Formats: sequence, C-alpha cells, structure tokens
Amino acid sequence: MNKEGGDRMHRVKIVFILSAIVALSACAHYRVDPKTAMKPMSPSAPAVFAYSAKAQPPRFEFLEERQDYTIYKVHIRVKDFPEIKKEHLRFWYFVPKNPKGDMPVSIILPPTGGDYDSMTGFGRYFAEHGFVSLVFQRRNRYFDTRQDLNYNKRLIEQSAIDVRRAIDFLQTQPNVDMSRIGLTGVSLGGIISALATAADDRIRTLVMVIAAGDLPDLVATTGYSNLIRFRKKMLFYKHLTLAELPVKGHELLDEIDPLTYADRLPPSRVMMMNGRCDNIVKFRVAKTTWEKLGRPEWRIMPSTHYGTFLLSRFIKDRIRERLARDFGMDS
Repeated sequence: MNKEGGDRMHRVKIVFILSAIVALSACAHYRVDPKTAMKPMSPSAPAVFAYSAKAQPPRFEFLEERQDYTIYKVHIRVKDFPEIKKEHLRFWYFVPKNPKGDMPVSIILPPTGGDYDSMTGFGRYFAEHGFVSLVFQRRNRYFDTRQDLNYNKRLIEQSAIDVRRAIDFLQTQPNVDMSRIGLTGVSLGGIISALATAADDRIRTLVMVIAAGDLPDLVATTGYSNLIRFRKKMLFYKHLTLAELPVKGHELLDEIDPLTYADRLPPSRVMMMNGRCDNIVKFRVAKTTWEKLGRPEWRIMPSTHYGTFLLSRFIKDRIRERLARDFGMDS
C-alpha cells in the first residue's frame, strides 16, 4: 500500500473510532425501577414449555484447544414436536481450563439469520472471563413462508425448550454453578430467551438484546424483509388487515409473546438493550415492552438493528457487568 493509501486508511480508522466514541457517549441507561424491582413472580411456570426429560446422551465433538479454554460442539438427539424437521439440539460449548471452583454460566441465543462468528465471539469472550458458555445453533429457518403459522410457533416453542434441555445437560457437567446462570438472546433469540426464562427458574438473569415483546405490534411494524413476507402470508390466511394485526393478532401470537408471561419475569432479573434507530424492532415497541415488564434495567444505544453489532464489545462488557453484579463476582 502506498503512502497516500495508508494515510487514507488511517483517516478512516480515526473517523470510525471517533464515531464509536460519540455513539457510546449518547447511550442512555435506565436502572431498574425500585418501585417494581421486587415485584413477586407467579409460582406457575407456563405449561406450553413443559417437556419430557428423556433425551439421547450428548455427543461431544472437539473443535479447538485454546490457552484458557476448550471448545466443543455438543449434539443431543431430541425433539418435542413431530413437525420439527431437524432431530438434534446443537450448541457450541466453551469450557474454561483450571477452574478454581464452580463456574458461572453464560448462554447465548442467536438472531434469526446470519453466520455464527459474532455469536461464538460472545462464547469466547465469556470463556476468557471464567464463564462456562453455550452458544446455540438454530434448528431450522424461522418465519419460514413455506410453513404455516402453527409450525413456526412450534419451532419457537421448541427453541425455548432446547434452552431448558441445555440446562439439564449442564447439571451433568463438572464445575458448573447452577445457581449462576445468565441467558442472553439477540433479536429473535431475545424473545426465545424471555420465554425460556419464564418457564425455567434455574435462569437467574435474562438479557434481551435488540429484542422486545408485544409481538402483534412488533410484527405489524417491522422492517425485516423475511418477517414482512411471513406477515403477508399470515394476514392472507387469517383474513386480517395490517391495521387489525396489533389488536387481533394477540389470539394468534400470545402463546409465544414474552409479555404473556410478564408475571414470570420480575424486573430485577431482566436487562434490555435496544437501538433507538432500530427499524426491525421499533423503539416504540421496545419501550412498551420495557414498561409492561415493570421497567427493568434498560440500555438504549444510538444504533440501528444491524448497526448494534458494531457495538459488540460494549454490549459484551455491559452484559458481563450485569452478570457479575447479579452473581456476586468482581466485574
């Protein structure tokens, strides 16, 4: 690269760094509302996410040996709904070396699409900080227009049950502190994480990143092309208009809407992180979710949906700080 090209690249890096600093300085942070923080949790877990504990023994696939941790791919043959095509639950399993005691857990659920590099980056990050970490692989394509609404709902329910089965798996592993489990979901993964948390008391902290509840309104207003196509098909077969969806969509979507189970998600257990300029999960929908969940801790970033991934280090650090606070660790 010549000197002129090198200078141009240097200027681009400076602009990027300065832009990131300005963006982070514009973040807003709301701590959990003390008036609702101690809201009691309903003792009854939703039956829709119940499951049989029977599953095939896990198969470990060794992937990589690092200085501080080892990475496996875990495959468990099990499914709870006959219409789900793929037979296996799969996740990356990051295991720190030389633990000084039982280790906390960080579970990561991915968005609807894209590769897994950024998500496995979360697994590596938490393993480097002494967490056992699981990063899920999607079973099937979400919002599949080749399938009906019932199939797509079953897939989301299966994904929430898969989280519970992964926690069962952790109970069989050495040096895992089952009292310190944090679950983070990104985009649709955040919705599924909320459903799993509502169903399973073993999850201590929930972090929803660029995610929200109030699914009828979320689906009606989203700019996500795949979900728009799915929405058009759903409206056609259910004889609804787009204007009717935010009201009449509840009978279709409440079963998989986190707000349906708000009484199982105390604000003290939840942190939300959303982009103010998000065109997929609209900020208004995120704010409604925040309010209906009792105003948990909320971090607002000056980003779009996909632009949030440029802030991945900031997001990882904030999640780790929250888990450390909840788990009584040094951050």
